[in-house]
Order: sequence, then structure tokens, then C-alpha cells
Amino acid sequence: LLALLLDFFKAGGSASRMTVLYLFIASIPAGIAGILAKDWLAGMFRANSLWISIFFLINAALLIGSDHIKGKNAPLGGGKSFFIGILQALAILPGISRSGSTIGAGIFCGLSREKALEFSFYMSIPAVLFGNLLLGSFSASLFN
Repeated sequence: LLALLLDFFKAGGSASRMTVLYLFIASIPAGIAGILAKDWLAGMFRANSLWISIFFLINAALLIGSDHIKGKNAPLGGGKSFFIGILQALAILPGISRSGSTIGAGIFCGLSREKALEFSFYMSIPAVLFGNLLLGSFSASLFN
């Protein structure tokens, strides 16, 4: 996580300021989903394996679909950031890969593979930080 932060701030300039805005926009759906689904998530981790298998299949379909799309190098914008954030929010479900869903969403939005990968990894900074804070508030209940 520290390496990602250092790499991000090393880039500098106005592009980084816009990226911070896009990261904020992309973090909104996951933040809302995490807060609203907090209690439901505790039960989902105890859910039967059928649901987890279904989510694995959905994840596989997204990854296979994005593998067959050629990234175009479209610019990242607020709408695309929000859409990628929605896919990141779906990754709270067990079996859905956060990085796979966000990279796939970026490619579906026309970003180059490199830009989608870079933005996905930058998106992990707030997701991991705030996710751990949120999980810390109910993680003890998972083991009761």
C-alpha cells in the first residue's frame, strides 16, 4: 500500500490532481455499499457455497469478456470512474475479484489495459484503507 502511495505522488502534476478526483468519485459506490451491506456481509461470509460459486462464475465471465476487448486509450472521466466504482462495489461479494472487476470495467470503458490496471491499483488505496476500518468495526462478530 505504501509503495502505491509513493508511486502515485511521484507522478505529480495536474494529472495526479484529476486522478485524485476520479479516485474519490470511484470510491463513492464501494463506500456506500460497504456501509449499507455491513451487517449483510457478515452473514454472507457464512453463506452456503452455492452463492459463492455463482459469484465466481460471474467474476469469470467478466474477466473472460474483458480479455476479448481491446483497450482503446480513451480518457478517464467522472462517469467512467463512477462506473468502475460500481464494479468495485460488487467486489464486496465473496468470489468477485476487486482488481479483476475494476480492470475489466476500465477496459469495457475504453481505457487502455495499462491505464485500467494503473487506475485499479490506485483505487485499492482507499478501498483497502476504509474497508479495513469498516471491517474492524464488525470483524469480531464474524467469529462469534
